Amino acid sequence: MKEQFHGYYRPTEEEFAETWRHALVALDANVLLSFYRYRRDTVRELLSILRELADRVWLPHQAGLEYHQNRPHVIMQEVKQCREALNTISDSQEHLDVLVDGFIRPTTRELIDGVQNLGAILEQLRELLGADEDEDPAVRLLTEDHVRRELTELFDGRVGPPYAPEQYEQKCKDASARYDKQIPPGYEDKDRLAPILFN
Repeated sequence: MKEQFHGYYRPTEEEFAETWRHALVALDANVLLSFYRYRRDTVRELLSILRELADRVWLPHQAGLEYHQNRPHVIMQEVKQCREALNTISDSQEHLDVLVDGFIRPTTRELIDGVQNLGAILEQLRELLGADEDEDPAVRLLTEDHVRRELTELFDGRVGPPYAPEQYEQKCKDASARYDKQIPPGYEDKDRLAPILFN
């Protein structure tokens, strides 16, 4: 029975090890786009792992297309979050300044030191978020994208061919039917992918 329903059985440790040694590693667009959402040390670690697997990585053409089409939007989302964080920090600093100015009773040295330390921490956060840089962070990320540069090198010669037009059209029809009937996997991606696939 296991042979007929192997997807329901957890592989053994030996099977996992064999898979990691020999399996082809195909990435989808979500994996590539997530590189823009992770912390820098996580990105470095994942890219390092992919480089070790370089002779076994593969990128389906459609995944590469979706990555390139969605990359600017994902970057702009991250930039928006960065700007919101900077605004929150600025607001916090302003509230802190008002609070300190409003002290009526004599304050302790510890309280004054704590407020000054907090102000320094907020300034460090502003620097980490690039608040003092002249160049807009969106422009920097879109034009000096080290993630795309590394992925471009990694997948050089390792991208699948595109579907023929009639084959692509049939795939879109199949996907639309699966979305309508909520057949997994992927039907929950309809809102994200529909503008790409069905326009």
